Amino acid sequence: MEVCLRGWQAKAMPTNDEIPRGPNQAGSDSAASGAKQIKPNTLSDAVGVLSNPFLLLVLGSAITYFLVPRFQHNYEERSSRVGARKECLSQFLLYSNLRWQEFYLTVPLVVEAKLDINSYKDALQKLSAIRIQRYDAFAKVRALALSFRQSPNQPNTYIEETLVQYAKDIDNISNEIARWLKDFHCLTYQCIGEEQTNPYFDPHASFNALEVRMVELLKKDDDVARVLANSIVAP
Repeated sequence: MEVCLRGWQAKAMPTNDEIPRGPNQAGSDSAASGAKQIKPNTLSDAVGVLSNPFLLLVLGSAITYFLVPRFQHNYEERSSRVGARKECLSQFLLYSNLRWQEFYLTVPLVVEAKLDINSYKDALQKLSAIRIQRYDAFAKVRALALSFRQSPNQPNTYIEETLVQYAKDIDNISNEIARWLKDFHCLTYQCIGEEQTNPYFDPHASFNALEVRMVELLKKDDDVARVLANSIVAP
């Protein structure tokens, strides 16, 4: 009896191969099988395309003619900008030093009892030559300061205004030196126009005041030079 039941169950339960398959299940099996065959083929095709000599030639040409020149241009432009900024700092140091040449024109004169017309004219001629040299130096500074701009139409307001204000301070001290020469000459010689004579002028006291003003400008020298130096490698 038990043997008969086991035999009947064996015949009654179908195997996996005997189970009928629906159309969806058959399609999924086909898709899975197809995917297994497509993936290796797709990768192989991609490798084949990328290894195509003509394609590699086109890509190499594009990199050579477009990307490399662009990177090289950016590098050269930045190097040129940094070089101009360094030159700007160098010209500024020259410019700031020229005022001392103007000041030291007065040093040998302060020990004199009077400033005659020939000495006065000689001092004015030397002062004018130094001023022209100083103006040329500042013109170069302003031109080179354009390199601190991020673009031609976007000025670096802080640096450019700092330089202009510094130049005004230098012009003021230069005018004081010229005034000292004139007042010293007019102290003992008759000058044209009574308004040009300063009856309270003291050559020694005025010279000391000039020297104090010159020393006070040293801090501004350092401040402006520091601003330029810190901005050399800026974008």
